[in-house]
Amino acid sequence: HHAATEIGIANTLRRHFWWFNNCLWLEDIPKDVPVMVHLAENDEVVPVDLVRRYLNVVAADREGVVVDTVEATKGDGRTSPRSVAPSHAIDVMWSNGFSHGQLLYSFSTQKELATRVFLQEARLLMQGDSDDEELETLKKPVRR
Repeated sequence: HHAATEIGIANTLRRHFWWFNNCLWLEDIPKDVPVMVHLAENDEVVPVDLVRRYLNVVAADREGVVVDTVEATKGDGRTSPRSVAPSHAIDVMWSNGFSHGQLLYSFSTQKELATRVFLQEARLLMQGDSDDEELETLKKPVRR
């Protein structure tokens, strides 16, 4: 946790960061808003098992399903593809063997997380009152 010892970050975390001001509870999110959560199996900061149980309880109240997607890593560090959660679900991306913030060091995991968020957005646009121009933008291939 070298980042926490950097003077600016350390000052912010120790003097200006209060958990009660920085928590987002699922009960506060409207039920028609899709939710994406990433959890790291070996997180040293977040009690992931407790968070998983909380997500399951709230999912039942939201009439949705927690899609618990365990990340299966291959020998080369890449992840295998997984399905996308239904639009009413709380989509949980679980990373086996990851510690707190390790997502930032795995391009393949970042890419999958971004893809899932993008697909949630696309579903919302297709369901809602979006105009044809927005939908056509989503259909265009991404250039690299």
